[in-house]
This record gives sequence, C-alpha cells and structure tokens, in this order.
Amino acid sequence: MISAKKREKRGCGAGAIAVAAWRFPRDRDLVSQLLLAGIVVNLVTFAVSTHAVEILYTREITPVLPFAAALAGRLLAGRLLGRRRLGGQARALAGRLKPAVLVPFLLVVMLGYLAGLADEIRQPPVPAQDQQLTSWLEARHLHTGLSGYWEANVVTLTSGDRVQIRQVKTNGGLLIPSAYEAKADWYDPHRSTANFVVLFPGAGRYPGFTQEQAVLATFGKPARTYHVGAYTVLVWNRNLLTELGLRQRTSP
Repeated sequence: MISAKKREKRGCGAGAIAVAAWRFPRDRDLVSQLLLAGIVVNLVTFAVSTHAVEILYTREITPVLPFAAALAGRLLAGRLLGRRRLGGQARALAGRLKPAVLVPFLLVVMLGYLAGLADEIRQPPVPAQDQQLTSWLEARHLHTGLSGYWEANVVTLTSGDRVQIRQVKTNGGLLIPSAYEAKADWYDPHRSTANFVVLFPGAGRYPGFTQEQAVLATFGKPARTYHVGAYTVLVWNRNLLTELGLRQRTSP
C-alpha cells in the first residue's frame, strides 16, 4: 500500500507538471520551463525507446523525480505554506533559531561532509568490473569476440572500445545475434570479425554467460581454451560471424 505522504508527494509532482504545462506558453520563469521540458523529453524518449518493456526499466527515467520535485517547489511551495499555520511551539522554535545558533550548526554539518569526502578520496581506487578479463584480452591482441549481455557491454566500455565484445543469445540450442541494444553491422561478417567467446558463471546478482554447449554446437571445438580467473575464453582461428545464426538464416 502507498502511504498518505507518498500519495501527497506524487500528487504535488503531478499537480506541478499540470500547472507548468498550463502556464508554459506565457510563463516567464525560464527555470520552470526548462524543468517541464526535461520531464517531457525524458518521458517521451522512454515511451518510444526499447526500454519501456517492464516496470523495472522505469529507472531509466529517474531524472523525472528530482525535476518534478524542483518544479513543485517553485510552483506550489508558496501556496502550500500560505495555507498552513505554524503552531505556538513551532513559532517559538523558529524564534530561537537565530543566525548565531544556525551558523555553528551548519558549520558542523559542512565539516562532516568534508570529512566524508576526504575519507572517500584517500580510499584506494577499485578496478573496473571485468578489468582482469579486459587487460588479459588486450595483452593477447584479442580485440573482437562474443559473449553475454553484461560481459559484452562492460568489457567494451572499460577497454575504451579497444576490445569489442558483441552480445549473443541462444535459440534452438545455437547462438544467434542479439537485437537488444545492438547494431546489425556488428554481426555482419563482411564488416566485422569475432574470433573468441567468453564464458562466465556470474557473481551474485550479476548474471553470467554459461552457454558452452550452444557455443560448441554453433562453432565446433575451439583451437585454444584459456582460463582467466572465473572466465573461460574460447578462441578460434577464423571469423565466427560467418557461422553465427547460420542455421537460422538458411532454414525454411
């Protein structure tokens, strides 16, 4: 169940968006206009993208929440505060919070933030995810390969595109190209190459790619097999893209 406070906050955000949209053509508040434009652009882009498939993917539009909160503050805060009266205790407390009291309090808060920042800065840097695999592949001049969604994206990113791993999936016990967040050119054997496959069992909630049987059924026995930590790298002496999804393409 959604609490009353949460419903109230969502109502304020939705109300602010409605008010801003109604006032947009004649509004002279550039900040409110930009916040509304940001909200609309985020929502429309998400709605027409490939991410709008399930509720978990709404994280892609998280900027809408702070934008709506800021918009609500600019448009509705004055009206809401004007309707509420401070009780006697609240007025007395506000009267006692003089600058002489607030300044030391805020100074302590600032020092706490600075101490936290200093502690973070002095921590040793953490290697990027899949950095061990990325460094190993670069050192052996293995620059183009295939794997699951996570390994493909993380290795390609952490290597600065020096190692390009393209994501694949299984269909009928064989590997085929994945159309999710991918380009057709990546799998065109006339434009691209791939000569290795990375297998990984995953870690925690981080899914891996363990479809070894499908890999062997698609490409046959590899020329070489390497074990790099938890990863298994299968290497062939040919362009695997010429065989990727071949049976699916030639089947009637």
